[in-house]
Amino acid sequence: MKQENSFLKIIWKAGKKDILFSIPWLPIYSLSEIILALSAGTILQLVFVTTPRIQVSELIPGNFKDYVHFHQVIDRRDLIFIIPIFIIIAALIKLISGFMSSYLTERAGHKVAHSLREEMLKGFLSSPGNILDQKNPDATANQLMQDTALLQGAVSKGTISAARDFVVLVGIIISMLIISWKTFFIGIVIVVPMAYSLRKISQKLNFYTREGQKKQIGISTRILSTHNGLLTINALRSHEREKKDFENLNIKNYYFMKKSLFVRTFFSPGMEFFATFILAAIFSWRLSFTENFQSGTYSSMLILLAFSFKYIKNIAGTITFFSEIKVVLHRVKNFIGDFSKTGHYKRPSPLPNHSKEAVIAHNVTYKTESGKIILENCSLKIEKGKKIAFIGESGAGKTTFLRSLAGLIIPSDGEISLTADFLLASQSPYIFRGTVKENIIYAEQGIPEHISDDKAKELVLALMLSFSDSGSQLILDKKLGFLGDGLSGGEKARVALARTLFASPKLILLDEPTANLDSISANLFWQAIHKWKAKDSEHTVIAVSHSLNEVKDFDFCYVFENGTIAKQGTPQEILNYV
Repeated sequence: MKQENSFLKIIWKAGKKDILFSIPWLPIYSLSEIILALSAGTILQLVFVTTPRIQVSELIPGNFKDYVHFHQVIDRRDLIFIIPIFIIIAALIKLISGFMSSYLTERAGHKVAHSLREEMLKGFLSSPGNILDQKNPDATANQLMQDTALLQGAVSKGTISAARDFVVLVGIIISMLIISWKTFFIGIVIVVPMAYSLRKISQKLNFYTREGQKKQIGISTRILSTHNGLLTINALRSHEREKKDFENLNIKNYYFMKKSLFVRTFFSPGMEFFATFILAAIFSWRLSFTENFQSGTYSSMLILLAFSFKYIKNIAGTITFFSEIKVVLHRVKNFIGDFSKTGHYKRPSPLPNHSKEAVIAHNVTYKTESGKIILENCSLKIEKGKKIAFIGESGAGKTTFLRSLAGLIIPSDGEISLTADFLLASQSPYIFRGTVKENIIYAEQGIPEHISDDKAKELVLALMLSFSDSGSQLILDKKLGFLGDGLSGGEKARVALARTLFASPKLILLDEPTANLDSISANLFWQAIHKWKAKDSEHTVIAVSHSLNEVKDFDFCYVFENGTIAKQGTPQEILNYV
């Protein structure tokens, strides 16, 4: 229930202003539409009147005469001039009121979609690793965009637009009942099966539209997959297979769109022809078999009936749309519910600046949802200015413990406190598309440009990405492709480290940063870490490593086994233990 309230609260908060402002336009739009229909009926009625002077009351349809009392006699030529002017004014009012209500509801839809995306993205980015690990980021992002786009349409169609169509339809029904209730029920016999048919056609149209979008997304995904796997395709010499798969997908989409073309293009003109045919048939019937033909009544009734087709179709489409969007609503509510829990997790608390420790962990335990114990009662204290290593076999729990320190994984039990000024560097650094400089200063873009340039150059030289001032500028201006295309693995690791060091943290957490590097690149990486460490006595390094030899010059080591800290001591003591 709380999840439902949170979801509705986001929608209402984002769209309420525009929705409330659009409500007053509804009766104006409805009234102008009915006046237009009655005016069109009056114009049609003049076809059957041949006298040069006409009593206005004769033009008032059906029982409306009981509510509107006009006994003036007006020249027929004057009426032919006055009524079109009246229609133009009513059409202008309808145009303005329709534009305002549509604009406000579309804007409300955009605001709601933006708020939902913002809420979902905020929850996604601030969620712990044990939640994120269960999600596919690419699939989540695509699903998020599709779902919020559909909900944007739901807000636009399902709020004021649907209410406007309903109000107009109710106004038309009331007008028809006042004019002639008998003719109205004859119309119902025609309209009800027509509405049912329209609903079925609308469902078919929505199906073709939705499936067409899915196939387009499938083609786009295939192209992206081909681009990302181009090296593999070349290596396996699978060009012909990839080409054939893509052609098959494209041909299937072509045949599907061709199949749906008739339904999608025939619908609107087909309905207009059908409506015209029905009107002509009823007029013919009244003229042929009825002596007492009240042209005002029947012309107005038939025009109102013709006007109602559009709104019946819109309402039927809205009902179909909402019946199909239930799954999307449920999925978005669940998504927000999953990530709204983030604020309730107990994250690591910051240590005061005067604290001598950089990290304090007490009885840290982590269990998966299935009950598997990954960490069990792990406790330690790490002083500022130390170089600490977590070592152990794969699956021992060292990386999980490091991610717990970073707040990426929320422990099931225990407490963690650490210096607030820390950053984490992973073994697979993410390099953005752009220049090397843009990657390095990513987290600190608010500082003056001349300071950022000098600091970035200093890091490039320190990390031995270049060996001269002019060379460092060339490196900083170098443009990188997708995922850092243009850099070697070692250069990517050092650019990522430069980005970390640029933010000037006091504590660096390293998750097997050299796992994918050759020995030369790994040595350069550790040299840069040691240089950074020597600049400040409070700089602290915590690194996860498989190799004890790699951290032999560290101050202290913790050996993890089966989720516990099995041994601790200097690298030499640990080496003797092993």
